[in-house]
Amino acid sequence: KKHIETLEKEIAENPGNMNAMLLKNAFEQYHYCISKLSGKNRQVFNLLHQNTVKNHPTLNIITTARKKSVVRFYRKCREKLVSGIPLDDITDIYACRTTIDDASLDPEELIKLCYVILEESITYMVSLGYTPCGSTGAKDTKGFDPKCFPNVIVPKKNYLNPDYQKVVKDYISAPKYFSGYQSLHVVFVHTSGRRFELQIRTALMDHHAEYG
Repeated sequence: KKHIETLEKEIAENPGNMNAMLLKNAFEQYHYCISKLSGKNRQVFNLLHQNTVKNHPTLNIITTARKKSVVRFYRKCREKLVSGIPLDDITDIYACRTTIDDASLDPEELIKLCYVILEESITYMVSLGYTPCGSTGAKDTKGFDPKCFPNVIVPKKNYLNPDYQKVVKDYISAPKYFSGYQSLHVVFVHTSGRRFELQIRTALMDHHAEYG
């Protein structure tokens, strides 16, 4: 709310400040998402978790929810404005993360399961009235050097279904070059306009993403 008030003052002093107006609109959307949609999103995340557990009862499956912090949201807005990218391109204010593990499976088998769960999740979410959004593809992956990240396991082949290549960001087969980050990302939009991002990864990927 303080950010919105500050931006309103800037606009009053300079009515032609387009960036300030765009930021104000973005923060009003952000405030609405984190204050009004939290409960609804959590219900959907619980349903998604239950569906994954039902399909894979022997896996250790953890589903968590997170909302993008004010600071990270503001930073992302600034990056978009500088790059000339529309602010409505920010689709991960809310995210649901599914992490899987099974000590009896080797890493390659777990990686395959990430893609299986991705397809199952997309089918299930469509049945709930959600549509996977188009994706610009994984970013910051060119130049990844596996020698710099010996604990990052890149799959022997790309298991992503070609039908989903336009809606999924695949950081598992193409990790981020500067961090070795791995995960599958897909954004869903509900018929009501609600959006959230689903992330799927193994426990090892999650540990690397959180702690390096």
